[in-house]
Amino acid sequence: MVRGELRLGIHMGDAEVWCVDEEERGGRNVDVLRLLREPRKNPLNYPTIAPPTSAPCNVECENEGVCNNNNCICPDKWTGEFCTIPNFCGNSTECIIGSDGSQECLTFEEVLVGRYVYSNEQCESSTVSANTSKAFRQCTLSGGIPVLQNISVQFCNVTLQSLANMTDVTEDASKIAASTQILTSQPANLNATDISNAMIIVNRILNNTETPTVAPDVVVSAVTTVSQILNANTDEYDNSDVTQNAESLTMAMESFAQSNSTSNIAVVQPNVAVQNTPLPTGSSGGVLFTSLRGLGEDDNLASNRIIVKENASELLIDKMAEVQIFVSSQSDSYNKGTVGFVLYQNDNFFRSKKHTPKISLRKRIISASLSSGTLGNIQFIFNPQHDPLYILRSYTCVFWDYKLSDWNTKGCSNVENDKGLLQCSCNHTTNFAVLMSFKKHSHYKALGIVSTVGCALSIAGLAITIVFQILQREKQQTKWILLCLFISMLIFNIIFITGVENNQPNSTDIEKHPDEIPKTDLIEPPENRSCTAVAVLLHYFLLTTFLWTAVSAALMYRQLVQIKHTLPSHLTMYSIITAWGLPAVFVGITFGATYSSSPSHYRQEEFCWLATLNTAGHFDYGKPMFWSFLLPVGIILAMNVFIFVALMVKVTWKKEDETLRR
Repeated sequence: MVRGELRLGIHMGDAEVWCVDEEERGGRNVDVLRLLREPRKNPLNYPTIAPPTSAPCNVECENEGVCNNNNCICPDKWTGEFCTIPNFCGNSTECIIGSDGSQECLTFEEVLVGRYVYSNEQCESSTVSANTSKAFRQCTLSGGIPVLQNISVQFCNVTLQSLANMTDVTEDASKIAASTQILTSQPANLNATDISNAMIIVNRILNNTETPTVAPDVVVSAVTTVSQILNANTDEYDNSDVTQNAESLTMAMESFAQSNSTSNIAVVQPNVAVQNTPLPTGSSGGVLFTSLRGLGEDDNLASNRIIVKENASELLIDKMAEVQIFVSSQSDSYNKGTVGFVLYQNDNFFRSKKHTPKISLRKRIISASLSSGTLGNIQFIFNPQHDPLYILRSYTCVFWDYKLSDWNTKGCSNVENDKGLLQCSCNHTTNFAVLMSFKKHSHYKALGIVSTVGCALSIAGLAITIVFQILQREKQQTKWILLCLFISMLIFNIIFITGVENNQPNSTDIEKHPDEIPKTDLIEPPENRSCTAVAVLLHYFLLTTFLWTAVSAALMYRQLVQIKHTLPSHLTMYSIITAWGLPAVFVGITFGATYSSSPSHYRQEEFCWLATLNTAGHFDYGKPMFWSFLLPVGIILAMNVFIFVALMVKVTWKKEDETLRR
C-alpha cells in the first residue's frame, strides 16, 4: 500500500474490511477485524463489494455484477455498491524522447489497480533485449480514482546476465530494477540461467535497503520481479544454481520484511505479498495476517484481500481465509520490534528432496519473522482448494530448514479444529507450509440398475445359445467357433457383474502423521489382489471375445469367397492357439510391464478394470487401457470391417456375373 493512495473496501458476508493509510484515517486506530465483525458500517464512506447470499434482490448491478440480498458482487474490474466504480486503468499512450532525440509513442493495455502493464512496443530484434517490452507502468489509486503512474523505460542493450554482473546496484538502482522487471515479464520464456540471474539482482537490491539511495519504487520493482519468476516453468527450478540462489533470495525476503527500516511496508503482487507491522508493546497479544480467497476464478494475491490485525488475540477461523498466521509475541517499550510476513503463491523457491509432488497442487508458503521482541507461539491455517478427484488423507506441518535445505517438522505440530481447516502450531519463526497427501476419490458405482439388468439378460441369452449349440445335431465345422465365442462372452459377463466393483473400504478420515514428512502428495492405495485378478480376467476374456469374432470372420471369408467348405485340421489348431493363446501373451506382457512398479499402473482403483486416466483425471495414452486394449481391439474391428467390405464386393460382383451370363 502506498501512503495516501490506497482506499479500498471489500464486503464479505456481513463484514466490511477497510484498507486505509495512517494519514487519511487521521491517526484513528481503525480495528480491521472489529469492522470485519460489525455489519453495514462504513465510517469512512468508502465503496464496498457486497457479499453473496440467498435472499432475493431488488437492485440492478452494472458491468456484469451479480446481485445477492440487495448487494452486488462485482468483477475484478469494478467496485462500489452497484459495480459502477472502475477498479482499473484503461488503455493509454505515452510518448517519450529517445537517446537520439527522436520521439516514440508507447501504448499500454488496460490493467487492474495495483498491477503493472507492459508496453506493446518491444525492443528491436537487433538488440540483446529483443522481443521484450520497452517500458512498463503501474495502476494505483489516488483519492479513490485509478491513476497510471509514470512509465519506466528499460535499456534494450542489457541482459539479465549483464545486470547480474554489476556488483554495485545502488548506482542507477531504479533503472536496474526496472530492466530486471521487464526482462522477467514473460516467465514462460525464462530458463534456469535467467531465473538465477534475476534472483542475484533482486537479492542485491533487497540487501541494500538500508542505503538511503534505494527508493521504495525500486523495492516494489524487485518484489514484482520475484512475483514474475515464481510463474516460470517449474522444471527450471531443479537446477542446482537456481536452488542455491532461491535459498539466498528467500532469506533476503525474510530479512527485508522484518527490517525496522521498512516499517509498515505492504507490497502485494500476484504471486507474492510482503507486509511489515509493529509488534504490540507492554502486554500480551500478537499480530494476525490473513489472505482472503478471491470471489472469482482469479486466485492471484490482491491488496484488498490481505489483512493485518495488530493487537490480535487469536486466529479468526474463517472459510474465506485461504491462509492465516497468528504471531503471539510482544516487544518492550525500549526496543520496539516489528514482525514481517512474506506469502508465496507456490513452492518453486522451496525444492524438497524429501517430498516429491505427483499431482498438480499449488502449495502456498507463509513466512513470519521478528526483528526483536519475545516470541510466544505461532499458529497458522491453510485452507487450500484441491481437485475433487482426490481426498485429503493426511497433512504435516513443516518449516524450511536452511541447514538441511529441506522441510523439517521440529517444533511444529498439527492442531485439531472442527472447521475442516489445516491448522498448525510452531514455536519458532521461518517459512511455513503444510505438506498434504491425497488419495484418489475411488469406488464409484460401477454398475447401475440398467447395467445389472442388461448383463443378467446377456448371461441368460448366452447360456441358452450355448446349450442350443451343444444340442444341435447338425455337425458344422464352424460350430465350435461360435461355441468358443459365446463361452468367452459368457465368462466375461459373469466376472463383470460379480467382481468389477472394488469393495475395499474407502475411509475419508484424515490420518495423523505429525512428525513424518510424506514422500509424495499422492498415496498409493493398499493392494487388493482380488480386484487385480478380476481386472486381469476381464482383460483376457474381452480380448478373446473380439479375437474370436476376427477368427469367425476370416473363416467365413474363406468359405464364401474362396468357396472352401471344409477346414483343414491344422487351421483349426491355429485358430484355437491364436484366439485363446495370443490374448494370454498380451495380458501377461501388459501385467508384467505395469504391475511391478505399482498396482495403479495396471488397473484403476475406482473399479476393477484397466488403468485409463492420469493423475489429473484425463485420458492417458500411456495407460494400459489404450495400448493393451483399445489399440488391439481397434485393429481387430478394422480387420472385420475390411473382411465385411470384401465379402459385400465379392457377392455383388458374383450376382452381376450371373446376370450377364443369363
